[in-house]
Amino acid sequence: MDDVFKKMSLRFQWEEGRDVFLRDGKAAHGFLKKLNGEGEHLLAVEVGEEILSGGALVDDVPVRQQVARALAILGSSDEARRVLEGISGGRKDEGETLGLLARVWKDLAVRASEPGEVKRCYGEARACYGRGYEAAVAAGDEGGAAYCGVNAAAMSVMLGEMDVARDYAGKAAVHAGGDGSYYGTATRAEAALILGNDEEAEAMYRAASELGEKGRQWADLASTRKQCRALCHVLHGRRDRFDGCFVSGVVAIFSGQVFAKDEELSDEVRNDVEARVARWIEENEIRHVYVGASLGWDLILGEVAKRAGMEVHLILPYEKDLFVRNEFQDGERFELLCGGAASVTALGREPIREKAGERMFVDKMVAARGSLLASHLGVGLKALAVGDVKSATAVGLWSDANLDAFVIYPKQPELDGVPEKDVVANPLPFPQALGGVGNRQAVLAILHVHFQGYEEMGSEGYLVFREKVLETMAGCVVGLNRPATSVLGLGGEYSFAFAGVYGAAEAALRLSEALGKVLEGEMKMPAMCLHAGPVGLEVNPLLHIYAPSGETVTRCGVICGSLPSGSISATETFVALSVLEAVRGFRFEHTGKIECNGRADRLFRLQTNLT
Repeated sequence: MDDVFKKMSLRFQWEEGRDVFLRDGKAAHGFLKKLNGEGEHLLAVEVGEEILSGGALVDDVPVRQQVARALAILGSSDEARRVLEGISGGRKDEGETLGLLARVWKDLAVRASEPGEVKRCYGEARACYGRGYEAAVAAGDEGGAAYCGVNAAAMSVMLGEMDVARDYAGKAAVHAGGDGSYYGTATRAEAALILGNDEEAEAMYRAASELGEKGRQWADLASTRKQCRALCHVLHGRRDRFDGCFVSGVVAIFSGQVFAKDEELSDEVRNDVEARVARWIEENEIRHVYVGASLGWDLILGEVAKRAGMEVHLILPYEKDLFVRNEFQDGERFELLCGGAASVTALGREPIREKAGERMFVDKMVAARGSLLASHLGVGLKALAVGDVKSATAVGLWSDANLDAFVIYPKQPELDGVPEKDVVANPLPFPQALGGVGNRQAVLAILHVHFQGYEEMGSEGYLVFREKVLETMAGCVVGLNRPATSVLGLGGEYSFAFAGVYGAAEAALRLSEALGKVLEGEMKMPAMCLHAGPVGLEVNPLLHIYAPSGETVTRCGVICGSLPSGSISATETFVALSVLEAVRGFRFEHTGKIECNGRADRLFRLQTNLT
């Protein structure tokens, strides 16, 4: 295996250095800071949780600070605030804790819609940054003083208090004067912008961008660029004043047609397609790539991206070792690609029965993960598919999610381009004949509702349950904007299947609100779990309907049975897929992991408010 590329994988570095990170607080803090800097916030939370629960650190506060930073960027503001407010004051690094707490308030200000709430949140952020600045100065922490000072200045700009802004900016520039790192350079750039020294700001932003690119600090660069644009909007009336100072880079999602077992690919065709893919990568300034690893063009696309120096993220349908045994007679090429990947994510533990459902699930998660990273880094998202049969790639799926794909046709290069513009599909005769009776497979969202203590009800309890619970649930289901594709249930367990995550989330919140009004303490509120994945839709011979089945459905029920009454929790998979539907009005607050039947799942609390 290629040791050079193995070193690129942050997860590999964690697995190899686990023992050191669990004992060495400085090493742990440095690694978590690297994870956050490169945009691997979910991995930062996972690593931080394990270090905090199983480590033997003398001082775990720096680790908690980085976990809170990751949570804040992921949008889990409540959880980030809880972690930060649990850190005692009076420490030398108190400035960093207060600065991170201020970051939470700043994010809440950006999400708020009411002008009064926006101003309040910016005011809270400025107050925290101000206290952080004073604490850092008192502790002799130059870096903390520069960070908190320049951000206090930025918040003052957003509040329209320019005298205060310039005062903080001048102080921050002094504290950062001798710091040639990315953080010091970015601080001086922002201070110069606020002080009106545009030439200096431009030079410093360019220098910071070069340092960030060299250190692969993509998330740090995204944060700097985002705040620069916000300040420019206020100070110059245009957000793009310094956009040219920042290195460009785009996230790409790939999908390739799977080869038939007896299909042979000539060297001439392969080399030609690889050259066309490499050219597309260069022309579109791609930096990060998400792709599956199916036999066929997926694997080749990953190899081309790796050779081009891209950060390759592999999405596998199930655990890597099992995937190798099931898919590859000779796993050397696959292992080499894994070793060179920035991350390898397994979506399940067991093979999915139908390949069509497995492929659709992987393609959706490739798009979801890529969209999520592009959002975190504030960069563009591009989609590339390779295959002579468009329907054998993810083009249709991505089109439904409003993602424009560029298609490379291996044997017909003259057709390369955006398919909707360049290619007109031949009409299918008698399309209804393609239906057929039997099994279907789709990626669905599942809402499971569990009523704790149902089996212990007496006759009066069952009467209340029927009249208040079941009738209320029936009314909610009928009135949904995006109705369930199927509803199954008996006793205290009910399972709803939806074509998308928005419908499932909407149903959970409506059910919770309606049941809360009618139960009024007569019985416990149900626990609800939201999960998504490949679901078999099989003809149930007893009910004579298509009914959802498979690991996704059963896992959702298992998790739900372990949740506290009244909670609405979503799995990481459900949250990731929400990106594809551009879900608005909901927020997912990280709550940690849950262990059920020997397997861990990361959960997020579903919320409607943005504050």
